[in-house]
Amino acid sequence: MKIGVSSIPFFNEPLDKTIIHIKDLGFDYLEVMCESPYAHPDDFDEFSRKNIKKIADELKVRLLVHAPIADINFMSLNDGIREEAQRQLIKTIKLAQDWDSSRVVFHIGGKPYMGLWDEEKGFEYCLEALEPVIAEAEKAGVRLLLENDPNKVGLGGIEWASLERILQAYEGRLGFLLDLGHALMLGDDKFDEFIIKSKDVIEGVHISSNNRIRDEHLGLGEGNLDVRKAITKLKQIGFNEEIIIEVKYEKDILPSKLILEQYI
Repeated sequence: MKIGVSSIPFFNEPLDKTIIHIKDLGFDYLEVMCESPYAHPDDFDEFSRKNIKKIADELKVRLLVHAPIADINFMSLNDGIREEAQRQLIKTIKLAQDWDSSRVVFHIGGKPYMGLWDEEKGFEYCLEALEPVIAEAEKAGVRLLLENDPNKVGLGGIEWASLERILQAYEGRLGFLLDLGHALMLGDDKFDEFIIKSKDVIEGVHISSNNRIRDEHLGLGEGNLDVRKAITKLKQIGFNEEIIIEVKYEKDILPSKLILEQYI
């Protein structure tokens, strides 16, 4: 397994500085969370895209990409919202292509805060909306990875059965990224289930801890995540790709890395 870090702790720092920052911390893999103010796909013109790639190449930092999540909803019953979700994910794919990122992580959305809701229609619309996006990813040579959601009422990708429904519909054209912190919120049995059942589709991992109530993105060694158990189970299913430390605060990055290195 290769250890990387998410750009989340550096949310208010320009991306070029973040790349330098994480290299100074000893990382060769940075997963870019593509959100404003500095990393939304719409924020980059041709020059800035190339400049980010140039800096990453010079420092030998491999960029991985996480699509925007704020207000993105492939399960919306509103046609315009789904179309915007498509637009932003396709633009993220093109950004990943420019940066030689092998994959883009995304979420499917869920029940809106207001308005009528039909979960079954939401899944049907989601499958329909993702088809052209997956086609664009395939043309670009970028792998789309569906991530499991935190246990928050209304989200569409919390349970394994819901995720499996999406993954199976595309017969291998989508991969899966397992967020261990999100799975932790469902309890030990479902945590184990996520790892075991993802054996044939897992292509990436996010790791953070929490106290099972909120998606706190705590550092490893805090909260309820048993890191040794998690890494042991990932080894048992043959996982050997990037594991991304996705904590909220910079102070938690290096202690988390040291703990991970003990077990990897």
